[in-house]
Amino acid sequence: MKLSLLLTSVLFLTLNAGAALRDSIEFCHPEAQLQDALYPAEFSMEPRSALEASAEAYVLLSDMGADDILICRAAWIAAPLGGYLIDGLFTLSIEGNDYSTFRIGIRDGTEDCSEDDPFVFIARNEADGEVLWFPEPGPDIPCGPGREDSVPLEYEYLIGREDFENLAVDFPAE
Repeated sequence: MKLSLLLTSVLFLTLNAGAALRDSIEFCHPEAQLQDALYPAEFSMEPRSALEASAEAYVLLSDMGADDILICRAAWIAAPLGGYLIDGLFTLSIEGNDYSTFRIGIRDGTEDCSEDDPFVFIARNEADGEVLWFPEPGPDIPCGPGREDSVPLEYEYLIGREDFENLAVDFPAE
């Protein structure tokens, strides 16, 4: 009886996890570029896949109130932590500003830090020649002696900035 209950529970959890992954594919651009982690085979922990991280990103963005989420890229990074930088298109209003592109960082599961997801969140919108960034003020604030403003730490994860800024052109919504 206990074994039967255990097997039923495992099967239920496996099917639900599979359903979450299948559902996430609906929110990936047809030409999405999802790069899996490249850990050596002898590594003691198997990292989650880019698709699994994208599914988690989708859930987190939905919980934030985002609509029309379309995941376009997932690039794996190994430092300063193991994780994925997931880029995509969405609609989200934060503090009265509307944003259309995002980068969200999801750990790859090789460290016991899942409660830290997302480890980064950046949003951007360009309308009428004006660029809005979240977190404000954006990555272009000049720093120097006597300046109270500085670039928020999140922008350390703005690797491949030009590609990020061109998401809407490179991955047009269908």
